[in-house]
Amino acid sequence: MSNIKYFPPAPIEFTPEQREGITKEDLVDDKLIVQIAPYFGGAEDDSIELWLGTTRAENSGDYLVPSFTVTDPAAMNEVYFTASKLREFSGTKAFFGYRVNGNELSQLVDIDIDLSARRLVK
Repeated sequence: MSNIKYFPPAPIEFTPEQREGITKEDLVDDKLIVQIAPYFGGAEDDSIELWLGTTRAENSGDYLVPSFTVTDPAAMNEVYFTASKLREFSGTKAFFGYRVNGNELSQLVDIDIDLSARRLVK
């Protein structure tokens, strides 16, 4: 038996403002743009599938379309969630993740979504 311990991919990278809660100000052309950091074993043409759920359980959510193709495995990968999908979760806390090439779901990030609200200026 191997003592190798595998860890899920790192979480999606959100801006500090996005981490405070997703509002309509975070959308650009009806998309929430986020970043996936380079990951161990990354290769050109890898496929990134985003996931959105209601809890940390993988069966509480769905893998989304479109998927994204990695062009430079050493660079940050810009991906997005559509506003139409985010609206399904508006008014709730959602869990954001991804997987690469159909493998293990990444570490999850939970963020409140309220697309009817405007961000409060501090």
